[in-house]
Amino acid sequence: MPRRRWRIAWLLGLGVLVNYFDRVNLAVSHAALYTTFGISTVTFGYLSGAYNWTYALCQLPVGVLLDKFGIRRVGRVSIFLWSIASFAAAITPGLGGFFAARLLLGVGEAPTFPANAKAVGYWFPQGERSFATSIFDSAAKFASAIGSSSSPTSCSSGRSIATPRTTRTSAPSSANTSPNPLKLSPPPRSNQTHSPIFSVNEKY
Repeated sequence: MPRRRWRIAWLLGLGVLVNYFDRVNLAVSHAALYTTFGISTVTFGYLSGAYNWTYALCQLPVGVLLDKFGIRRVGRVSIFLWSIASFAAAITPGLGGFFAARLLLGVGEAPTFPANAKAVGYWFPQGERSFATSIFDSAAKFASAIGSSSSPTSCSSGRSIATPRTTRTSAPSSANTSPNPLKLSPPPRSNQTHSPIFSVNEKY
């Protein structure tokens, strides 16, 4: 039993690790979303807040459902919704579907911490609950640190189909631009307006 319950503690931490990967990936994909959908900063703010809206609204109902139906049933439904939302966000062709996927992701991930706290209360005595809780809580912070550095690579590779479109249209307008411009810079319009100024100054 001692070994089994610590395996459960690490399993809960692994679930939170993947959970927070889905939370932070949007924060580092602003450039990819701008390239694909041409969204504004305000629209990106709505997309970022969509997850938090449903996540916050579902916290209290989820606690009631966990007390009534248990961790296993609620956890299975949570993982199913969570997986559907992540898959839908990856294949959606428009902003409406992406926004709906973020709303659904908040519903699917809402039971994570209440369910983990309830599981720790079931499996661990009082003298071990703090360390068991710190395992999955530290996984949340660790996922934020890793996800912020690894998500830009996955976003750039996943949105590679849309990238050639921007390079083809921007290449004839400015010859001094590098073949691989930074995606986190302001919109290409500002770069295009500055480059002719420099070229004129150089000629005259």
